Amino acid sequence: MKQNNLKEKYGITDEELKRAVNQIKLGNIACSGAALSALCDLLANGDIEGNAQSQPVIIFSGEEHKRFFIENLNKVRVKDPWHKALIYTLGITDDCRRHFNEIYDLESDRINFSSLHSGWVTGMDVRAMRLAFNLFTDNILEEGKEKLYTATYLFDYGCVQYFLQAIALRFM
Repeated sequence: MKQNNLKEKYGITDEELKRAVNQIKLGNIACSGAALSALCDLLANGDIEGNAQSQPVIIFSGEEHKRFFIENLNKVRVKDPWHKALIYTLGITDDCRRHFNEIYDLESDRINFSSLHSGWVTGMDVRAMRLAFNLFTDNILEEGKEKLYTATYLFDYGCVQYFLQAIALRFM
């Protein structure tokens, strides 16, 4: 059995291994280097299972953002990474949440690109919208404005952690 070989390989006792396994469930591993190495081998080989979450933890800018994401994700027909990234990103700012139906049509499953030029759009809103549109379509649909879709432009305005979360949702 692999556990016995690892115990011999690392020179740890059954008790040390049990303590290490129990600490996985508690979320804090405070054991010797040998026990930790053995534990990593056991996890990697599938001999024991940790309590890893099946769904990643999503970082939201606040409760309104979280509620918006859940409500609108439940409204779309397909809950794929493209829709998750679009809805998440458009939910980052208050204005985009308020004007969501102007930006994206749930019925036709289409983006209204002209919403980028609405009077309510701020610098942060336009950046969130451009990132959302790009993650949803894999295209830059404003000819001649490619520079406005670069990471330097989009990420130079705050909300970096939420923009990175949107990218993670799209590619997970």
